[in-house]
Amino acid sequence: MCAAVGMAMDRPGQEAGVAETRLRAARQQRGWSQSRLIYELDRQARADGVSVPGRDSLRCMISRWENGRIKPDEVYRTLLSQLYGLSETDLGFAFDPTWRLPTPPGAQPTVFPFRTSPAGPELLDHLDRVFDDCARTDNLVGPRYVGGTVTQQLTMIDELCAQTNGRTRDGLLARGARYAELAGWLHQDAGNLDAALYWSDRAMEYAQVLDDPHLTSYILMRKSNVTTDARQAGRALGLVTAALRHSDRLTPRLRAVALRQQAVASALAGESDACGRAIDAAMTEAVQAAAGPTGAPDLASYCTPSYIAMEAGACWTQLAEPDKAVTALRQGLDACPAAQQRDRGLGLARLASAHAIAGEPEQACAVGQQAVEVTVRTASARTMTELRSLQGRLKPWRHMPPVADLDRAVADVAS
Repeated sequence: MCAAVGMAMDRPGQEAGVAETRLRAARQQRGWSQSRLIYELDRQARADGVSVPGRDSLRCMISRWENGRIKPDEVYRTLLSQLYGLSETDLGFAFDPTWRLPTPPGAQPTVFPFRTSPAGPELLDHLDRVFDDCARTDNLVGPRYVGGTVTQQLTMIDELCAQTNGRTRDGLLARGARYAELAGWLHQDAGNLDAALYWSDRAMEYAQVLDDPHLTSYILMRKSNVTTDARQAGRALGLVTAALRHSDRLTPRLRAVALRQQAVASALAGESDACGRAIDAAMTEAVQAAAGPTGAPDLASYCTPSYIAMEAGACWTQLAEPDKAVTALRQGLDACPAAQQRDRGLGLARLASAHAIAGEPEQACAVGQQAVEVTVRTASARTMTELRSLQGRLKPWRHMPPVADLDRAVADVAS
């Protein structure tokens, strides 16, 4: 199963075929195999200070780029242009404003070279519905099927912001921040942290133009979470401290999700006491939010007490306190909604790791197999990272059949 990274907007019509022909031709002109291209991409990325996923993920991405199923995002377009010595236009990536819809045989093509009229409030409602659909789909099956839709909406929002004024423009900016933040999350869950930070920075630009304290705090929290995945504890703590700087302006749920991230960053830094305090404070806020009246959707509506419990379990696993981790993770998993499949898979993988740290290899393998079953559906790189950590923790018991079975199951998912 391939991680869904490097997705960008597919152009309509036959443009995917153009990109397919030019990309494959550029590689074949150099006499490179896909394996050679993987090597060169990794080498160029290192020279540019860019992180890329492993060989298996790159091989899957290259195949999809060359057969036209998806297009490389901006990071990979730059790398490919450098490697081949060709412009993005030469490689088939340049945007053509007069794109054509597929045309039935014998019919005249339909060309759209003109601008649309300024956006109205009804477009904002449409964007909200599309956003909710993308978020639900991501929760069920992971990032691979929604990246193109999210990028398309962002392209439209960028263009329409230049033509729109007043409250509708502010509404577009707010939606742009949400979509860009979602794009950052999709790339984070797919394992591309550079792209995740790029889109998070784009989201921050929208939020700062709006001077919206809720959006600003939430996006700072998200940037902190990405840098935690990158194992940058100091930077993560600095960002989440900024997210909580004006906590009195935030809703209980926004405070909860930022305090949860403070706990995660503290755990990465090895600060057990600070982590525990942040977990307790986050749970208090989440419980208060759950007991309060329902109103407009919150930016962090997913931040429930069960979510905080699963995140607490991850913190205690990081801090090598498996008893606390198992208790918290089981509490969170018991209340995890059925629609949150990706979160459930990650929680199961973390619970398996906690059992391994506790010296319970059979339980770790049993729970790990459940996590693998979910990961087959969600293609979450974050869950795969946790499963690989679990494999490392189970090495002292590698002679046991359940450990060998789990290794094979993880390898099958990653292939």
